Amino acid sequence: MIDREIKSTINQFKRVYEKQILPKEHVFSNETAALLKRRSLKTMTNKDLQYLTKRLLKEIDAFQKTRTVPHNGISLFQNTLKQLLGAQTDTIN
Repeated sequence: MIDREIKSTINQFKRVYEKQILPKEHVFSNETAALLKRRSLKTMTNKDLQYLTKRLLKEIDAFQKTRTVPHNGISLFQNTLKQLLGAQTDTIN
């Protein structure tokens, strides 16, 4: 159930990211961007999804550190991912 929420959150963010943020700034590496495609997300196992979420958080942290003022939308997405990742690890343990 939580993996579905993570996928949904990523897809929602991706729509906003591609339309509003990507034309101005690149947040993710090309390799990570390829993993964000719906086809890739559909085939991911829970472990793969957990790895992707951690990778997204790491790249977002690096991006936010380069800015003088953190991007509010990206910060909101980052906090949501952290909560969902925490809930996912709680259900696994």
